Amino acid sequence: MRPYEAVLILKPDAEEKLISGFQTKFRKLLKEGKAVRIETIEDDVRDLAHDISKHPRARFWRVGFEAESGLVDRIREAICHDEILLRQVYLHSTVDSTADASTEKASGADEEPEIQSEEKTDNKVTDANEEVKDAEEDTEKEDAKKEDTDKKGTEDVEAKESEEVSEEASEEAAAESVEETAEETKKEKDKQKDSG
Repeated sequence: MRPYEAVLILKPDAEEKLISGFQTKFRKLLKEGKAVRIETIEDDVRDLAHDISKHPRARFWRVGFEAESGLVDRIREAICHDEILLRQVYLHSTVDSTADASTEKASGADEEPEIQSEEKTDNKVTDANEEVKDAEEDTEKEDAKKEDTDKKGTEDVEAKESEEVSEEASEEAAAESVEETAEETKKEKDKQKDSG
C-alpha cells in the first residue's frame, strides 16, 4: 500500500447533485480497489491563475488515500470522461504511513502525512504559479523591447527622411544658385559685347 493524494478539479457551476454523484462514484472506485484511509482533505471553490476550459474558477476536491499502485491508473481511466471533471492529478506521498507515531516523533516528523502531502501540493501549485508569472513578465518585457525597437526604428526612419528632404532642398538651392550665376555671367558677357 502506498499513500496517494488525488487533486480533482471540477466545474464550479455544476449542480450539487452532480458533484455528490461524482464524489460517491470516486469513493466507490477507491473501495472496490481496496483503498484504505480515504479522507477528504479539501473541498472548496476558488479562483484559478489561468482559465481551464473557459472557467476562471473551479472546485478543488482533494482526497487522501492508501492503495496499490495500479489502482490510480484504473481510477484515472474510469473518471476521465466525466462531464464535471476539468483536471485530475495524483500525487504519491513519500511519507511512510505505516510508521508508528513514536518513530515519526523520533525522526522529527511532527505533522500528519496528510498535512505534509497538502503542503507539498501547495508548494507545487505555488511553484507553478510563480513559473507562470515569470513567463508572463518575460513576455511583457519582450513586448516592451519590441515596442521600443519599433518606436526607435520609426524615429530613425523619420530622421533619415528628414535628412534626405534637407539634402534635396540644399541640392536644389545649390542648382538654382549655379543657374543664377550662369545667367549673370551670360548677361555680363552680352553687355561687354554690346559695349565693345
